[in-house]
Order: sequence, then structure tokens, then C-alpha cells
Amino acid sequence: MAYKTKATKEVIKVEAKPKTSMSKKSDKSVIEGEFVDDEDEEKKESKKEEKEEKEDHKELLAQIDVEYEVARRYLKPKWDKWAARLRLYNNQRKDDDTIGDPLLFTIHQTVLASLYDDKLTVSFEGRERGDDEVAENLDILATYDFEQMGKERVDYDWIWDTAFFGRGIIQLQEFDPDTHTPVPENVDPLTFFRDPQATSVNGDMKGKGAAQFLGREIILTHRQLKEREKAGVYHDVDQVKDNLNFTSDTELNKRLRREAQGYNDDLKGSVVMKGDNNSYQITEWYTYWHGKKYLVTLANNRKLVIRCQELKTVGWPFVDRS
Repeated sequence: MAYKTKATKEVIKVEAKPKTSMSKKSDKSVIEGEFVDDEDEEKKESKKEEKEEKEDHKELLAQIDVEYEVARRYLKPKWDKWAARLRLYNNQRKDDDTIGDPLLFTIHQTVLASLYDDKLTVSFEGRERGDDEVAENLDILATYDFEQMGKERVDYDWIWDTAFFGRGIIQLQEFDPDTHTPVPENVDPLTFFRDPQATSVNGDMKGKGAAQFLGREIILTHRQLKEREKAGVYHDVDQVKDNLNFTSDTELNKRLRREAQGYNDDLKGSVVMKGDNNSYQITEWYTYWHGKKYLVTLANNRKLVIRCQELKTVGWPFVDRS
């Protein structure tokens, strides 16, 4: 094979070399006469992205630490006051061989009974001619959703918290594809952190008074963590090391609530389970990051990020009533 250059009309001969076969397993490319492994390049790029992500997470963790401490200092006096009222609620301070009738219990149960109903109490009505049939179908659908969502139990706990703590919180983040209904979850006010400047979770119609950050602490077992990692929800689960912190504010608050409900906790929660049932304290934190809403799931005393997910919802996935 020969080529002529226009400038010198010199003939430059180039010997054609036979193509060398490359196995698919090696997956190598020729660049300037040298072999470069594509897998090595991908590994370098992956390590670079991982390093940048860790640096980004370092700033995010610093922001969350500040928000967590601000919320904890604001809520700690409230938690202490609620804990004292919980002890009085079931008259835990009385002797075992005596009978008490605390006014707190009586008033709370009276308010709860007046507000709660275990059946759907609303119905649809037509506004124009021909709407009656549509309204009837909507009633049937609403009754079905009410049953599938377990609203009779959710509403009871929601009203109970509202009457006792002054605020009840529901999380609406999951959706059941089988029943085509949301999955509401009651959030314990004793384990819920929120922005002190917020008037409610999502504010008014214009978003005024909405929380800039909020979060909660939950307990997950090793099996639950691995299941969520397998489903692609969490990552780096093998790095989760810290077990339950039995002296944390939220753990003490949950223990007080169980005692107020009449459960005996002789072990005081100090027994550490093993294997798949080993439990870990996980923090779910909702905050703004780079101008967008994020859900960040943390482990190891909020030092390890196991999920960082951008939220596409209009507001935070919580509903509160007061």
C-alpha cells in the first residue's frame, strides 16, 4: 500500500500488517502502539467518582450533624416533659398494690373517644346531574382503600399522638403495587427531629413555615439491611458496625413509652442480638442539598451514608396534624 504526499510527491511505502486477533476476555485496545486495558481505565474512573462522592458526602454529613444537633437541643426539653407525662398516664408512680385514677388518663381517653372512629366517616356527593353514580363508585373505592391501608389502626395512633403530644405525624413514602394504595406509617414524636423554625412539616398552601430539615431514628436488623441492599435501596451495608446505643435519647424515649403502655422491660434493652437479628440504629434524614430535596439514610452514629436519594415530591413525604 502506498500514499503520495502533495508537497513532495514522495512515495511513502507502508507495509500492511496482518490483523492480530484479540480474545474477548482480554478486552484491550491499541493506543499509539501500546495495549491499554479498558477494565483498568474503568476501575480508575470508578475510583475517581467514588472519591468525589465521598468528598461530597463529607460536606453533606457535616451539614446533617449541625441540623441534627439543632433539632435535638430544641426537642430535648419537650421529650423530657412528654416522658414525665407518660409515666403519669398509666399511673406508673403508684404502688403495685394500690389503685389510681389519674385525671390525665381520663381526659385523654375522653378526647380520643370523641375524635376516633374505626370506619370511614366521609362520603362523596354529586355536584351536577349524573354525578350520583360516580359518587357511589368513589364511595366504594374509598372504603376499599381505607381497609387496605389499615386506616382504622393508623388513625387511632395518629389521633392518640395528636391528643397527647400536641402533634401527630404520618409518613407517606411507600406505595403498595398489589393493592394500589399508599402505605401510611405512624411516626413516634419521641423519635422525630424537626426544624425549630418550622410551623408544620410542609407549611401552608404557599409553603411558608415549612421545615428545611427533619428526620427520625429507626431500628433495622441485619437481615432487613441486607434485603434492602439486595433490592437496590441501600449500599455499603457490610460497613454498618455500630449496634444499638441504649443510652441515646430516642432509645430512652421509646423505653419510657413502652413502660407507660404497661410493658415490663426487665432487661432494660441492654441485650445485643446476634446474626440476622442483630439490630442497628439507623437515621433517616430529610434535607436540602445543592438546592434539591434529599433523603439520606445514615448508620454508624451518622458517619456512614447507606442511601442518598433525591426526592421528586412537591413537599416532604409526611403529614402532620395538631
